[in-house]
Amino acid sequence: MDTEVEQFLKGIPQNGWILDIGGCWGWHWRNILQTRPDIKVVILDFIRQNLSHAKIILEDGLDKNFYLVHGNALSLDFDNDSFDGVWSVQTTQHIPDYRNVLVEVFRVLKTNGKFADYNLNVARLPQLIYHLFGKKYHLEGYIDGNFFLRRANKNSRLLISEIFGSNVKCRYTEILFSPELGVPLGGGKEHSVIGKLDSQISRLGVLFNFIARQKSFHTNKP
Repeated sequence: MDTEVEQFLKGIPQNGWILDIGGCWGWHWRNILQTRPDIKVVILDFIRQNLSHAKIILEDGLDKNFYLVHGNALSLDFDNDSFDGVWSVQTTQHIPDYRNVLVEVFRVLKTNGKFADYNLNVARLPQLIYHLFGKKYHLEGYIDGNFFLRRANKNSRLLISEIFGSNVKCRYTEILFSPELGVPLGGGKEHSVIGKLDSQISRLGVLFNFIARQKSFHTNKP
């Protein structure tokens, strides 16, 4: 995701503030101290243990560039027009009330603020493989009554467009990285050759949407 972060940061103004919803360990922001030390990132997560790990990983920038917040995406405890960007990776896909999440994101974003939301893609080739082996390729709903999963779909994009009143662009990433299938190994590791190749292929992701593991929606608050 390093390449995706770099692209996102290009649209964040000097001394900008970013909210990362479901930021987990915050590992993907680790390079900001070198590349964009002017930026502040609020990492919000519902699971306190994730924030404990983030505290270790981002130790050098705590309370200077990184702020760890235990919170709920359905009720963000921030003022209106607080952030220049809102970023989320594979978090909103686990929240049934997506509309309310988007309303909250819109509220806390400043005018012209960026929103990027990454979730699992409906990848047709893996879906076919799952069916061939008699496995269920989950699209939306609760899995074994345990947790909710909604893959990025057309309805999600339409909902973003409705609430933001702006154009929504799509990107397809993690073309080669498919941990669910166990291959290729090492794709998610730092400095991985496979990871670097994956980031290059992702630039042509629309051509590989049938195998891409991840789909993201991008828009701005008008």
